[in-house]
Amino acid sequence: MQEFIKKIQDIPPSTARIIQDYQTLYLSSKGLDQEELSQLYKTQAQTSTRLLELLDILKEKEELLEKITKENKQLLNRIKLNESSINDLKDNAREKEGVIQILQDELSAHQLELISKDGKIQEIKLKLNEMNQENSDLVEKFLKLKQEQANLVNESNESRWSFLKKTLNSVGQSSNDHTFKDIKIKRDSKIPLNISKKISLECDINCISVSKNGELVGTGSNDKNLILLNANTGSKVGVLSGPMQGIMFTDFSDSELVLGASNDQSIKIWQVNTLRLKTSLTGHVGKVYSAR
Repeated sequence: MQEFIKKIQDIPPSTARIIQDYQTLYLSSKGLDQEELSQLYKTQAQTSTRLLELLDILKEKEELLEKITKENKQLLNRIKLNESSINDLKDNAREKEGVIQILQDELSAHQLELISKDGKIQEIKLKLNEMNQENSDLVEKFLKLKQEQANLVNESNESRWSFLKKTLNSVGQSSNDHTFKDIKIKRDSKIPLNISKKISLECDINCISVSKNGELVGTGSNDKNLILLNANTGSKVGVLSGPMQGIMFTDFSDSELVLGASNDQSIKIWQVNTLRLKTSLTGHVGKVYSAR
């Protein structure tokens, strides 16, 4: 009964009113007979038991409500934190959009500049093509002029040769002296007008020489090699190596030896038939540009 009274003290006002009604009913039941009174006590006991159960349920509900309220507060705090993070992300996104817009504007400006430069490059290419064409025309005119000059020189030499020959013949015929008959006149050689052979190499040529018998051609370049070529076919006979820098001069002593002067301050001499280095001449403190 004491436990019941203790729990009664903690109940809400609405429940207290119900208990008050039961107490009033209890007091009014003193004039009842024994059987009715027993029935009333029984009913009151059942009601008290039910009331205790309801109080327990109510307490559980209150605890559950308190727990839910606490969880709601935690969720609200999380929501506030998330809202703050979302706002920060939105601010960052707006900043990124601003940066992206700036980069897009710069990209558009660069594209326009590139298009402008492409147009200028095309103009430069057209001008370069025009200059190359003009250069080709000038070279062609120059070669044509040189060929005409060579023809004039050859015609002049031929006329002079004919004049000297006729003069000597007329002098020899009018004189009994055989001195003029034994005179031999050296005829000037003609200037070559046509290319007899063209030889192409993979690198720039610094120097070139022809052997005494005219069968070999030697070329020196910055690839540190002296290349021997067949003068008739243009085929490669051999590659003479040894210098540490480019070859600036080459010459044949005869058909057996060929030399090369190099920027490595030395002169190399090779045997033509074996393509082997015969000797190396040193002593210079600077680049060697020629040798004999």
